[in-house]
Amino acid sequence: MENERFFDLLAGMQKQNLSFVVFKRPYAKHFELMQGTTSTPQVFSTFDEILEDKGFIMAPYDENEGQKRFFLKPKRREKFPLFFTLKKPLQKYIQKPEYQGITKMYSEQIEAYKSAFNATFKKAILSKKILFRVEGLNTGVYFLILAQKYPHAFVYYFSSGPTGEWIGASPENFLSSHAGKMQMMSLAGTSTDGKWSDKEIAEQAYVSEYLENLLSEFKIQDWEKTATGNLKAGNVFHLLTNYSFPLKQMEAHLPAFIEALHPTPAVCGLPKAEAKKLIRKVEKHTREYYTGFLGPWYGVHDFDLFVNLRCAKIGGEQMSIFVGGGITKDSVAEKEWDETEQKAMTLLKILEEQA
Repeated sequence: MENERFFDLLAGMQKQNLSFVVFKRPYAKHFELMQGTTSTPQVFSTFDEILEDKGFIMAPYDENEGQKRFFLKPKRREKFPLFFTLKKPLQKYIQKPEYQGITKMYSEQIEAYKSAFNATFKKAILSKKILFRVEGLNTGVYFLILAQKYPHAFVYYFSSGPTGEWIGASPENFLSSHAGKMQMMSLAGTSTDGKWSDKEIAEQAYVSEYLENLLSEFKIQDWEKTATGNLKAGNVFHLLTNYSFPLKQMEAHLPAFIEALHPTPAVCGLPKAEAKKLIRKVEKHTREYYTGFLGPWYGVHDFDLFVNLRCAKIGGEQMSIFVGGGITKDSVAEKEWDETEQKAMTLLKILEEQA
């Protein structure tokens, strides 16, 4: 049975303390496994170092916080069918997640953000970390349930000595390249019913404006965009505009473009320098690989990178779920808090159903 072979391989890699990743691309009918040769993948600083290599990228939100960019060059690569019956239990014990009301610290953080905004500084992302206890979590089963439940998402489980274990189901493409075309998206604004206020519309428009200005700076002329619509991601909706442009116009400048693109306004804010400074000052935790980017890389003509959203770090019997939202001058603290709680349910709902 393919599922039993997958679990045997996973157990073997975990026992040998090898670096590895399993992942499912959006709408794929299979998932992929890459196994490294040691517990530590290759460290890289610039994309020129790995431009024509093949493997998997795991990059943090901010390297100045102490995390490094890793490139997993696989000793083994395999594909497995996604849809099969799971017979293994998800966990022995979970601290049953319950809705938590807004905290004083979060309200104060919102006010600190709003007081920093002005005519040119319009948006910054505020994130939080939700901690709870799990015991005997079968991460392989958890990954497969996420992959089957969220067909639209990039679902992954990454493990290495330096990063620890990360798992997630991201709805946001960072940058992709296939068949001579590059794609990226403007994804922002959050709603539980797919209806939008001026605040969410403006929030997403900031991201779109930034991407279009970036394309202009890199002299990309033949870019196209879709009409803005709704994307359902777990329990919430987002506003989405897709962009595409010819690889040949970008190929010579691709490393510089990636550096300029990360972090996007959707996970940082605008202007980027002011937003990063405010985030560093106000947030009480290190984001690590949350709001970084990750994905399979097979050279400039074939890669899929995603923003690391709806993700969690697993360490021993503790899970840390990272979630956030865009704050503007029109943000209401209680509404922003509820938004983050809804986003957390992407990962929590499965655990809650199995508890």
